[in-house]
Formats: sequence, C-alpha cells, structure tokens
Amino acid sequence: MGVAMIKTGLYRVDQLSSSAKIRGFFGGTRRVSITLYEKLHEMKKAEEWAEKILFSYCDARGIFKRTYADRFDQFDDMAIDCLGREFPASRALTMHDIGVSDGRTACDFFQKLAPRFPHLSYYASDYEPSLMMVRSGKGGSVVTLNKKGEAIEIVMPPFVFNLIKPENFLFYPINYAARSSHYPWSCSARQRETLPQATVDSVCWSMISCSLTPCRVEWMSCGL
Repeated sequence: MGVAMIKTGLYRVDQLSSSAKIRGFFGGTRRVSITLYEKLHEMKKAEEWAEKILFSYCDARGIFKRTYADRFDQFDDMAIDCLGREFPASRALTMHDIGVSDGRTACDFFQKLAPRFPHLSYYASDYEPSLMMVRSGKGGSVVTLNKKGEAIEIVMPPFVFNLIKPENFLFYPINYAARSSHYPWSCSARQRETLPQATVDSVCWSMISCSLTPCRVEWMSCGL
C-alpha cells in the first residue's frame, strides 16, 4: 500500500460547489471544516453538506455526530403508533431523547409526535449548541474550541485538522508535520485571548422552529 503523503481540506463555502470535491487528490475523504456548518443555509444542497460535515466531525470525547434528516423515519412511525395504542391523546407525556447530536433526528420525531399528543413535554439532551472560533490573522488559520475551551479543530489552509481524530501520520506525514507545527498555538489559552473570536452554531435549523413551541421542547447540553 502506497503512502498518500498529503490530504487537504474544505474550509470555504465556494469549495462546496460539487460533492465530488470531498474526494482527495490522492484518495481518501477530505475533511469539511465545522466552521462552515452555519453558512450552509445559503446553499441549495445544504442538508447534503451538513451531513458530510457531521460525518467527519467529532467532539472532545471522540464521539462522531453521524446523523442525517429522516434517518429514523420508519422507527419513528412505529414508535408513535405504539404510543398511540398505549396512551390516549389527552395523556400528558414526558419524553427524554438522549444523544441528539445536532438535533435533526430529535426534531423529526418531535414534529411527528407533537400533533398526536398535544400535552407532550419533550427533552433533548447531549448536544453542543455552539463552538468558539479563534482566528490567528495569519494565512486564514482558525482554531475551533468547545465550551470547555478545548481545541478540537484547526483550519490552516489548505488543511483541516481534527485534533481529536487526527490523520494517520504514516499515511499523511505532511499533514502530521503541519499540524504539529501549529498545535502549540492552538492550545495556548493566553495567546488565544488576544485574537478575534466568534461563535459558530452547530445545531440544525429545524431546532429553531421546534424551540418556538411554547413549553414543549427543552434542549439540554447534558443529560437529566
């Protein structure tokens, strides 16, 4: 097996013009930066690219958020039919959906369930609503941090580095060398404080409409 040597990433919206660009020049799947997630609503194939971003993104625990719209359609329908047989529509129900990632499958389920049970209280937990971006001002480098201040991704054009699940240094030695040179800066809290910061939303757009339903949905970053 040959060594690929290098793998570049996708970090600008204009790079998402074709799904074919997800394939690397030397093979493999190119990483799409999580910093692009909230900009996808400007695109025609927003859902498709959102799924590609989540496929390669993982949080600081190493957990991937591999989810997509309508993923559990058949299961949702069966679960709702089962609930309908067990409980009358007038019954007040409380449900806890665990591990909701960016919220899209939780929204799918709630939007189907709510009309059947008007007195439903729905809790969705274990999601990360936003991330922090720190820009170095040098060459377009961006470090993405979670709410604990832990660096989870570095964009250093033309690379996108996942710090939790890095590329295999045997296959991508150039990526490894470039990431190693930038890693000390990404982990320096003192240096980050002096640089421009911004937040990026990491939840699906359907969550906004679900959240507008008075007193029926509560989103939690941790479990009950």
